[in-house]
Amino acid sequence: MLQSKQVETAYLALGSNLGDRLGYLRKALVCFTSDVRIQSVMYSRVYETKAIGIPNAPDFLNAVILVKTDYSAEKLLELVLSIEQQLGRVRSENVTSRTLDIDILLYGKVKSNLKDLTIPHPRMTKRAFVLLPLNDLDSDLEIEGRMITDWIKNCDTSLVKCTNFSLK
Repeated sequence: MLQSKQVETAYLALGSNLGDRLGYLRKALVCFTSDVRIQSVMYSRVYETKAIGIPNAPDFLNAVILVKTDYSAEKLLELVLSIEQQLGRVRSENVTSRTLDIDILLYGKVKSNLKDLTIPHPRMTKRAFVLLPLNDLDSDLEIEGRMITDWIKNCDTSLVKCTNFSLK
């Protein structure tokens, strides 16, 4: 008898500030929903955020998706990198504008500190553009022993605004 693989819940941050920003986020969502190893996908509202640390850059559109998958965290990262590349992401040593950026924020209860994969994402609790859409998906979420609402209270949300855009 075949043993079924463990299904985990993962939260992924999506961001884009080049070209058809909303189009890139929507295409990423389609890539996840059409993958046979992703059982379900939920998505947050879309937020617009000032580009921080990138002079004269266009604003970002950001969202968070929740996926249920039997991919391991490492295999999910491979899928993420493949989707980014498919949609024109060019990796650079410097922080730059990009067609698509996908970060694995959380993967079940897994804690990972590999070279290319740190879970929970090390900067997510300081980023309003991650916390606000994450809160859309689960306002009872606990991150590193604190409720997401507590993290949001300690974060500057002034550069992030909710849009009327939808990922569908």
